[in-house]
Amino acid sequence: MTSALTQPRSPDTFPLSAVALPVVAGAPKVWNGARVYLDVIFGGIRPGIAGNQNLFVAGDAEETVDNSGGSTTAPCLVRLADELHCEWLDNSTASPVTTLFGLCYVDSDHSVSALAAGNSVAGRVWALDTVKGVLVQPLYSLLESYLGEEASSGGNAAFTALAVATVMHAYTGTGTGTLVSTANGTLASQITTAGVVLAVGQVFFAPAGLTGLSGAVDSGPWQVVSLGAAGSKWIVTRPPWWATGANWVTDAAIKIGAGDSIYNNTEWKAYNASGVIDTSDPGFYCKEFNFQLTLTAGTLALTAGQPNLAAAYPLTSGGTHTCPVGIFSASQSTCLATLNTQGGSGNTVGFGAKALTPGYVGTAAVSLFAFLAALATATSDTSTINVKITNP
Repeated sequence: MTSALTQPRSPDTFPLSAVALPVVAGAPKVWNGARVYLDVIFGGIRPGIAGNQNLFVAGDAEETVDNSGGSTTAPCLVRLADELHCEWLDNSTASPVTTLFGLCYVDSDHSVSALAAGNSVAGRVWALDTVKGVLVQPLYSLLESYLGEEASSGGNAAFTALAVATVMHAYTGTGTGTLVSTANGTLASQITTAGVVLAVGQVFFAPAGLTGLSGAVDSGPWQVVSLGAAGSKWIVTRPPWWATGANWVTDAAIKIGAGDSIYNNTEWKAYNASGVIDTSDPGFYCKEFNFQLTLTAGTLALTAGQPNLAAAYPLTSGGTHTCPVGIFSASQSTCLATLNTQGGSGNTVGFGAKALTPGYVGTAAVSLFAFLAALATATSDTSTINVKITNP
C-alpha cells in the first residue's frame, strides 16, 4: 500500500473525448467509422462482435487500422461515445496497475492498485504513464453498470451470465480466480449447459452443489478464456465485476440469459452476508424457478441429486427426477403447484408440495402431489402441473 498524503495535492483532471487506443492483436480490421469496444480481458479495442460478454462500448474509430496479423497492439484514434471526466492518480508501488480498461482499486488517498483483495473499486483504467500514473474513470460514473442495475452503454450489463452449468468436469485452481481443467478436451465436452454453446469471453454460472465443483467457494460466474481442444485444457476466470479477493455486494443477483432452455431469465442471489470472493461461500440460490411436471399416480418426487439435462424437461412421469435448484430454507422457501392440463381422476381438489428439504443442488428435495378433500393423495391423477420454487 502506498503511503497517504502528507501535504496538499492538486488533482490532475483530464477530459477524454478522442483518444488513441490500442487495437488487440489478431482482432478483425478496424475500419474508419466502425463502432469499437473495449476488451477488458486483452486490454485493447476491437470492432463489435457477437458472442462476447467482455466488451464495453468505446466509440467510433476515426481511422482505419489493420492489426489482424499483428503480434502487438497498434493505436487507433477513437471518438468516444461520451466525454469522460478522468483523473490521473498515482500507481501503487506494491501492486501497480499494468492492464488497460479493467477495474483498479483504492490504494490510498492519491493512488490506485491492481489488488482487489479487501479493497474498494476506484474506477476503470484508461491510460498508464510512468510519470503521471493511472488515468482513472471514477467509480461514480461506472456504478450502475458495475452493480448490474443497467446495461453499460452499448455493452452487456455486469452481473449477467449466458447459461447455468449442469455438468462440470474436474479442474484445478480453487480459490485463485482461474480454473483449468485437469484433462485435455473442449469446454463443450466437459461443461454442459442447457442448450448454450459457450465461446471465449462469454460468462456462465456454476451453482453450488454441482458434481465436479470443488466447493461452494467456486460457485458463481465464470468467464471463458480458452475453449480447450484435444491437446489442450479449457481455462475460465472470474469476470471483472466478480473479481477474486473483492467483497461481493450483499444480495447481489446474477441474471441468466434467455438462451438457457432450463434456467432462462432466472436470478441467482447471494444469500450469505458480504464476504471475500473465492475465499468464502456467497450462498447462491435461485430466487424463483418455474417449470412443469406430470404426475404419476397423483405424485412425483424431485429427489436429491444432480440437475436433469434439458432433454428431460418438462419433467414427465416415470424415470428419476431431481430437484432442479437449491432450497434455501424449509420454513422460508416455498413450492407452489397449480394445474396446467388435467389428467386422470376428476376428484382432485388441489395440488401441493411436501417433504421440502433445504440445501444446494444435490441435496435439496421436494415432492409434488394431487390431493383429495381430506388431503389424501389422489392416486388416479396424472395431470401436468406448473411448479414454482421460490427462495426468500
